[in-house]
Amino acid sequence: MLSLCSSDAPRRSSPGEDALETGVEHGRQEKPPPVRQIRRDRRSRRRRDLGRAGAAAVGVAAIAGASPAAAQSRCSDLWYQRNEIYARNGYCFNTERGRAAFGRGCFPPYGRLTGWEKRRVADIQNEENYLGCR
Repeated sequence: MLSLCSSDAPRRSSPGEDALETGVEHGRQEKPPPVRQIRRDRRSRRRRDLGRAGAAAVGVAAIAGASPAAAQSRCSDLWYQRNEIYARNGYCFNTERGRAAFGRGCFPPYGRLTGWEKRRVADIQNEENYLGCR
């Protein structure tokens, strides 16, 4: 004969037990992080996005106070980094320096950049302006 004891019946969980399993209570949302934490995360993300070559942009003041030869060398590096992004995207270079460094070949998308590439180029240009590169 079948007996329906409490141990045989399917067990239903209470909302509090679900919260223990999932880590979130029903009907309550987690508190957003404080604004200070969000700003700190954005700054660290921005520094990480700069990459190794652009990490010096965070400490540009040291380079700006250095000798003109060091600043000019940095300007040359920045020029190459910026134009390398365009070259990867098929930009047609018109200057002698651009053609010498990257060749005459252009191809679709003819220099059209993605979002992160636009941001990286803007960061490089800001650093070039700060250093007074021509």
